[in-house]
Amino acid sequence: MKKQKNGLIINIASLAAKISGINSAACYSVSKAGISDLTIKTVKELLPFNINVNGIALGTIDTLLWEVYGSKIKDKCISFDSRSW
Repeated sequence: MKKQKNGLIINIASLAAKISGINSAACYSVSKAGISDLTIKTVKELLPFNINVNGIALGTIDTLLWEVYGSKIKDKCISFDSRSW
């Protein structure tokens, strides 16, 4: 992409990168926070090469994990400020 001076990178993160409250899911939260930070740093690094870098932070999905932990973080998810980061 650098050689072509053009490209697109899309990273998939999660709200878990920005909120806490799921104690037994620390590894998941840390990995998603790492992806978020990598996205931010990569945007700045690849800007001169016309490479567009975006991150998508998925919200909640009705799965068994949400059934187990959802009540613990529900208020944090509702009040989460959606924004570009």
